[in-house]
Amino acid sequence: KGLFNRHKIVDTLPMDSMLRFDEDQQYEIENLIGTDQTYFNWKAAFDECTAPGATGAKSQTHALMCTIEQCNGSGDCRKSNIIGGTLCPAFKVSGEELNTTRARANVLREVLTRGGDWEAIKEMLDSCLACKGCRGECPSNVDMTRLRAELLQHYYDQHGTPLRSWLVARTAQLEDLCQYIRPLYNFAISFKPTASLIKKTIGFAPERELPRLKKMKSCKQVKGSDKQVWFFLDEFTRNHEPPLAEAFIALLTSLGYSVSIPKHQESGRAAISKGCLKRAKQLANQNVRMLKEIVTEENPLVGIEPSCILSFRDEYPDLVADELRNETIELGAHSLLFDEYLLREIKAGHISRNHFDQTPLEIFLHGHCHQKALVGVEVMAEVLCQLLNAKVNVIPSGCCGMAGSFGYEKEHYKTSLAIGEMVLFPAVRKAMSSSDCPTFVVAPGTSCRQQILDGTGVKAVHPIEILTKYIKK
Repeated sequence: KGLFNRHKIVDTLPMDSMLRFDEDQQYEIENLIGTDQTYFNWKAAFDECTAPGATGAKSQTHALMCTIEQCNGSGDCRKSNIIGGTLCPAFKVSGEELNTTRARANVLREVLTRGGDWEAIKEMLDSCLACKGCRGECPSNVDMTRLRAELLQHYYDQHGTPLRSWLVARTAQLEDLCQYIRPLYNFAISFKPTASLIKKTIGFAPERELPRLKKMKSCKQVKGSDKQVWFFLDEFTRNHEPPLAEAFIALLTSLGYSVSIPKHQESGRAAISKGCLKRAKQLANQNVRMLKEIVTEENPLVGIEPSCILSFRDEYPDLVADELRNETIELGAHSLLFDEYLLREIKAGHISRNHFDQTPLEIFLHGHCHQKALVGVEVMAEVLCQLLNAKVNVIPSGCCGMAGSFGYEKEHYKTSLAIGEMVLFPAVRKAMSSSDCPTFVVAPGTSCRQQILDGTGVKAVHPIEILTKYIKK
């Protein structure tokens, strides 16, 4: 009767009659921002992954659209927490297609190809935690975190930057200034009336506590041997957890390394996450110029906050000025997470179990999202197993739900806790109630440790704290 799935199975239309992109059509985004006015270098990144012999992107905007169109609709972003992985935390708690990476890609290519409401783009991107789960788990490697940052900056160019995004992007700069009035600042964010006013003004959830500022001791070069390590002192550790930086320096020095903190800027991670790419680009350029001459394979740049140090390898090469790109790629190749560096030194025979007390331990490890996407949490687990007499349990959690400022934001607070409650929080509660030997919940990410504390009351520690605790004196 010709009724079964008309125009698809029966009465099919000519195959060129329902195309989304017409011959010689211009992308709508080209009318909005031009052909080469992007903040990331999409053309270089896209051309590098194009098959040999294939035609590369015609322009930066064309490359941006090609990147969006890499989404093939496979729906891997619809995985449940039972299947595991990080992708896609917003969908996992809501079950709504609207919150998938696929839906974001569909809206982006429709609006940016044919035109539409930029508010729809902003609304779609609002549910993205910028966890980079898609970067590592999507079969097409659609990097929605990077697309989100690019398009938010263009939205801000046209509509202005919201106060909260502006403040979060400059958190490190503002906190550096507040160090001069640290006691007053800590009082203001802790005293309930003033804290409530501050959080209400910014748009943060009243249930969250703002991190207090701490003073970093003056750290000059600490000599242990000719084995030189450049320590990237990230902005979160410097202002909130300086004892962690001091512990890292003490650990490497005890193992026979010389540690120096080179002159550098903040990483720009907060600016990237909020889509403030103009600021992030300035910081990236400054960091590359400051570090490119001193960082080498023998003397690498090592960091302890995954999201900050991994920026050098992930975003920086496509964010910096064109003339710095090759030098940035070289710098990124020698910018290592602390566990990557320690594993390298273990394999070289420079560090071993003999340096550490072999008291039996049990460790429950939650990896940072960016670490999972770009490096894998297995490296850290191997380091802990190689150096300590530890049973290391990798918690099969995805994103913790904090994701920088996401979990602090009033409208995302409940979603943030719901993400943590899927796997991470129950695993932490069970871990702390079942072991007979010294037990630690370990998380390298500062946001992850805060989320675990807020969601379970358990104080998670950085892996450096465990290694420092058990190194032989």
